[in-house]
Amino acid sequence: MADGHQAAGSFRSLGTISADQFARAADRHALGHFLSAQPLGGAHGNNVAIRTDRGNWVLRGAVSPVDVACLLRERFFARVLSRRLHLAIPWPYVVDASTDPFGWPFAVMPRLVGDRPDPADEGGGPAGAALGRAAAELHTVSFPRIGEWNGDQDDIVAPAQSPGDWLMQRVDRLKASVAETSSPLDPASVALVDRRMATAVEHLGTFEPTYVHGDVTASNFVGRSTASGWEFTGVFDLGGGHAGDPDEDLATPVWWPLYWNHPQAAQAFLAAYRAHRPPRPGQAERLRGYVVLSMLTNWEFGRRQRFNWYGGAEAFAEWALPLLKAADAIIGP
Repeated sequence: MADGHQAAGSFRSLGTISADQFARAADRHALGHFLSAQPLGGAHGNNVAIRTDRGNWVLRGAVSPVDVACLLRERFFARVLSRRLHLAIPWPYVVDASTDPFGWPFAVMPRLVGDRPDPADEGGGPAGAALGRAAAELHTVSFPRIGEWNGDQDDIVAPAQSPGDWLMQRVDRLKASVAETSSPLDPASVALVDRRMATAVEHLGTFEPTYVHGDVTASNFVGRSTASGWEFTGVFDLGGGHAGDPDEDLATPVWWPLYWNHPQAAQAFLAAYRAHRPPRPGQAERLRGYVVLSMLTNWEFGRRQRFNWYGGAEAFAEWALPLLKAADAIIGP
């Protein structure tokens, strides 16, 4: 174990953690002799990189809004994906529900080996195309039913509604959350969301229930530079997933690069994805709905956290419409 109680550092929502606390957790889960720790990125500030004499690990603390159920959900998807993908997955994924030694439950998993694209490349075609290929591989993982993870069964449980009704129920829950955590959507924003989602449901069609990651961005993948360009080799942050329409996962990598004024990355992503998974009929209409759903999810979180992401816009439609127009052009007819 590490000597004494020297503070290893302060870790945003996790607070100050001593080297001794890290060492006790490492000993309990046979990670090796604790050497060092450093904070990692993430919206909630609850991820820590741990280095031991046996390797590199990630510790994820269950501190609000993350709870043990979030960790167990991510463990389920990590287990399923680790068996079916060439992409590396953080597995084994161990959940420790006790509050010792940190005062809160936690999970530990191997830290994936790999790098992130250079920021100059991330805004261009090579990284976008690589992300499209990686998303296409993610969507080779299918399930017998649509639905969300259920803790009692530790499995996907189907909703009682049709796929279209379930999708609209999720939209309604999100609108209610926006109203509770910041302010209700104004009439123009409600009309925008409802119109696009109604069209998406109308063109939903039939599909094989597929793993939907929920946040397909370069920040949730690791990879490497090769002679033929960038290649993503691993994926993490799996806890927001569900079993549903794979086209839903295309929304974020279409609009998020546009937010950063990188339309070429969005174009390259969608072209590479479609080359590996040809679109089923109605994809453009569905994707326009999924883009507004993804943006509304971002709006709910950002406004709740009071992040200055929206250029001073007070209404969702005011912020979203210019990005939606640009996304429509990339999605095509």
